[in-house]
Amino acid sequence: MTDLFYDKYDGEMFFDIEDIEKGSEEYSFTIKAQYDGKIIGARVSVPVLIRRSLFKTYKFIKTNSQLKITSIGQESDDFICALESLLKPPYKSSRHFSDEPDPIDFSVLNRELYDIDSDKIYLKLFNGEDQSDFDEDEKINLEMNFTFNLSSNKASLIEVRDGYSADIIAILMK
Repeated sequence: MTDLFYDKYDGEMFFDIEDIEKGSEEYSFTIKAQYDGKIIGARVSVPVLIRRSLFKTYKFIKTNSQLKITSIGQESDDFICALESLLKPPYKSSRHFSDEPDPIDFSVLNRELYDIDSDKIYLKLFNGEDQSDFDEDEKINLEMNFTFNLSSNKASLIEVRDGYSADIIAILMK
């Protein structure tokens, strides 16, 4: 099992990918890693768009959509605890993964044509909800990168801006 990070945490978390399910409308897979002697993880579902042209089939990630990160049980509760330990939010987490977490907005960062089955996919996770009516301390500020490669069974979650990562905990916890 992959360790969540190497010697010292530097903003990137590494995961193994297991249990890949390839549907016609979404791909789902489980991400897992080892942290502090425990296995942590969650289930990720990404919407896909399949197009056929002549004799070739193209599989893309559906843009202007949202991905879902859902619980796989105790390992997901431990994932929330690990995120709290590493991202240090200004609030206390419930230490439990939500039964129905909100979907997360994303954009695809791959610049060239890609094959979702074999290439490394780069996503930017963010909160695209209109928050203009919220007070500053009530806003969900999320900006992280998520990469995955289904052929190598590896994924990573990467902080890109200070103060904009910890709110992933607020989205995922009860």
